[in-house]
Amino acid sequence: MILFKKVYFIGIGGVSMSGLAKVMLAMDKEVAGSDLDDKKGLDELRELGVKVNIGHDAGNIDDDIDLVVMTGAIEDDNPELVEARRLNIPVWRRMQLVGFLMRDKVGVAVSGMHGKTTVTSMIAAILEKAGENPTILGGSYIKEIGSNAKYGDSDLVVAEACEYQRAFLDLEPQILVMTNIEEEHMDTYKDLRDIFETFTMFANKVPIDGMLVGCLDDKNVLKLMRGKKANLVGYGFGRKPKSFAGVYWRIKNYRSDDGLVGFEVALDDEELGTSFSLRIPGKFNVLNAVAAVIVADFLLVDVQTAAEILAEFTGASRRFEIKGEKDGVVVIDDYGHHPTEIKNTIEGIREFYPKKDLWIVFWPHQYERTMNFFDEFVNCFEGVERLIVLDIYEARKAKIDKSQVNSKKLVEAIKSKKGIHVSYVPEWKEAYELMKKEINKDMVLLTLGAAPIDVLADKFLE
Repeated sequence: MILFKKVYFIGIGGVSMSGLAKVMLAMDKEVAGSDLDDKKGLDELRELGVKVNIGHDAGNIDDDIDLVVMTGAIEDDNPELVEARRLNIPVWRRMQLVGFLMRDKVGVAVSGMHGKTTVTSMIAAILEKAGENPTILGGSYIKEIGSNAKYGDSDLVVAEACEYQRAFLDLEPQILVMTNIEEEHMDTYKDLRDIFETFTMFANKVPIDGMLVGCLDDKNVLKLMRGKKANLVGYGFGRKPKSFAGVYWRIKNYRSDDGLVGFEVALDDEELGTSFSLRIPGKFNVLNAVAAVIVADFLLVDVQTAAEILAEFTGASRRFEIKGEKDGVVVIDDYGHHPTEIKNTIEGIREFYPKKDLWIVFWPHQYERTMNFFDEFVNCFEGVERLIVLDIYEARKAKIDKSQVNSKKLVEAIKSKKGIHVSYVPEWKEAYELMKKEINKDMVLLTLGAAPIDVLADKFLE
């Protein structure tokens, strides 16, 4: 990174981009950037000395910039991107910079359609509190480090590896975690086979002395891990698959009681001898925790130490984040925007709050996703007492005819098939007024989906 002194980020307000900006600042780089909106988090960058431009303008790019980094949402006709190319300034994708930071380091990458933010946060928490001082690039705010990213002076780099636009292929990690593989980002991939082949390409980047970690409860991950040459470690609730040649961490004695989850682990049927507890619910979070412990163990962090750190872990921001309680209503905020994630979150709430009714305000994320998984969205809210669906949030320009799918159609389909008390409400402010009138004590309010929905949770708790 010596050659780059001044770095400009197009789309600096995104959680991953702002994290990279912070790391660049810690490496004594001059940092500037732009975003379309003056969103939450930009004031923090300004306070750190970053020049932030609101709006994309060619005039923001000058020839003393050494490197331009762009987020995946940037189109080819973006005026700043066009100007950077005209001036022959190197332009990197976000994950190219992450890959550069991992070069000649021990890179830990966490991949999968679901759970990667939580696993990344857990690994970061363990390594940080164990004194390893890693560089961390998370996909969310991590309470244990007080930020979404930090620069550490060790050889460890921990990063969330996003599959959108096949971005993770810019990485060459020493350690790779795969939580699950299923259909997602169908604006990038043709089908599940295309997704599987891309994950296989990524897994093949792990060197023979590295480690490939996979959840073997997921049939696609199990299939992918067969025959790989790196050190193989699997984990899951089921028995060790006969086709798997690596070490297997089997989760045993799962239990949930009074806001705590407990479990033990056996390695190839030999008891590990450590009891684990979590403050966040659900079997999916137990799987996330075991993945994090496997990585820590490989990096020579004592398992008991890792267990003690995870016992205090309260979750990543917007991942089953218990925001507070008001008038007997527990408020939880979650980023879940895929049907599988939504089902897992609802299951976790039912487990922790079995006697409370569940209200959900859902902000669908992207037209393509809503269309591609329409039937799954119709079915994933089964058993919810009250559901409010807002207009679809368009984080990046839709590449389909938006008349094909909308929240009204989704609500009508849910009404006709499931009999759930569901309402279409276009804006979150309208939803807030409706909630104030109708919500009762001894309920759980879940704000779910696209990032702006967390504003509603905060507003309710005021």
